[in-house]
This record gives sequence, structure tokens and C-alpha cells, in this order.
Amino acid sequence: MIYTPAGYEARVDINAFATRLVQFAQSLGYPGTDPVSLDLTGPDSDTNQSAYTGTTIRKFIFSSTQPAMPSGLSPVIWFNPGTREFRKSGNWNSTTTWDLISKFIDLFVENAPDTAVAQNNSGLVNGVAQVPILLQGTPSQPNEASTKAYVDMAIASIAAGGSSVLYGPPVQSIADLEAVDVTGVPDKQIRLVEDVQRIYEYDLQSTAVADGLDVVAPTTGTGRWISTNPNIIDGGTI
Repeated sequence: MIYTPAGYEARVDINAFATRLVQFAQSLGYPGTDPVSLDLTGPDSDTNQSAYTGTTIRKFIFSSTQPAMPSGLSPVIWFNPGTREFRKSGNWNSTTTWDLISKFIDLFVENAPDTAVAQNNSGLVNGVAQVPILLQGTPSQPNEASTKAYVDMAIASIAAGGSSVLYGPPVQSIADLEAVDVTGVPDKQIRLVEDVQRIYEYDLQSTAVADGLDVVAPTTGTGRWISTNPNIIDGGTI
């Protein structure tokens, strides 16, 4: 359920907020032993704190004992009704601690600046990150960035002609291309043959008659290497 309390002025006092949550928990019959999870709406920036008019929805766990650290990058707020303390899970910041929160805005906004500091929620100052930038070791989504280690590994795989890459390592001659064991080589992989200055594409399904130049049959494995372009003169002029 999403709970949107009302009745606060701007710059909500966190202690008053704790009192309101305790009252709300009691109205639900919270026994103080079993955790209760609620989604609460709150401000989406330090400049928008007027009576919960922001768009941030954050999960709050009411519990007298420390809950398990959540997975992913979305922080969770642990509220202890007995001590009236708020703690934020450190998973958003790549830590495993529950950090004590003393300002209302910090319940909903990560790294909110002090009111005396000029507002900058971009995380960058003159191009320098002011907050941790979390990169994925194995990116899979369009909006995910990769770590240097991941990029280095991908480049090394291409350079080594790994079985899952599109570009295989170049070979010297047609005989060398024929000798490539294509078992496990992915369909449509391409390779340069330096002696004839041609690029060949591996066609896994092809049974074309090999002529030793335009169509090359591998010695080991099925399919054919198909020349994809006319002669390249001096390594670059078509």
C-alpha cells in the first residue's frame, strides 16, 4: 500500500514525521514484533518538501530488529518504532550498512545538499562526480554503463578471436583459413586473409562448391568461408 500523509509544512521535521508514523503503525495494529512494509511518497528534491508533494515512492520497513539488506540499487528505509530511528540501506551506495538518517529529505533523496549550499542534483560539478557512479560489471540494459574491467575483457576477447565474437583473428593465407577449426565458430564471423587481401565471412549453413578463393571450405567442421569483397590493394584501396 502507498501511504501519503498530509498536514506538514515545508521542511518537515523528522521527529514529527516519526511520531506520525508511530501513530499510523498503531492504527494498523502493528504489534512491534513482526515487520510491516509500506510504500510512502515523499519529495523528489531538496527544493520540494512541501507536505509530500514530490513523486518519490520509497519502501519503509517498520521493525524492531534490523531487516535483511535489500538487493538491487533502490534504498529502503528501516524505521524502528521503539527508538523512532530511521536508517537507510546502503545498497544504493554499494555498502552493506544501515545508515542513521537525521534529516527528513535524506529519507527520499540521496546526497541531498544542505540548504545553505547551492542546489545541484545532477551529481556533477564542473564534470567531476560528487556522488558515487555505479557501473555494471555485466551490463544488459540500454541505460547501463560498463566497468573498465568489462570493456578490457571484451576487447581482449575480440583480439584473441574468442568463439563468441564477430571478428576472428586474421590469417596469412588461404591454406591457413582452411586450417581453422570452425567447430564452435559463430555463424557470420569474419576474418581477413592477408595474402589475398580479402575478408571472408563464415557461413555455417553453406554447402557451396569451394574454389579456393571466393569460396573456401574448412578442413575441420562444416560450412564455408565466403569472400565478402573484391581484392583490396595496398591494404586499403578497393
